[in-house]
Amino acid sequence: MNKLSAEQKAHLTDSLKSYLDKELAIELGDFDAEFLCDHIIEHFAPFFYNQGLTDAQVVLSQKVDFFAEAIDEIALPLPNV
Repeated sequence: MNKLSAEQKAHLTDSLKSYLDKELAIELGDFDAEFLCDHIIEHFAPFFYNQGLTDAQVVLSQKVDFFAEAIDEIALPLPNV
């Protein structure tokens, strides 16, 4: 799994700080927000990542089924032997 870029992590940290301030009236400094962001990434991200993989697998399976059916439709009948 790829790591987040510095820009992505900064965006997430800023978003977390903003959310906590607006919704819960909790002000976090940059260090604390980054520490909390790291915790969320470590403990929550695998669930979202794995669900994304499962969702992608379902879509891919549907596409494979579609192509298998399309190939069956254009198959030529075999002569009686």
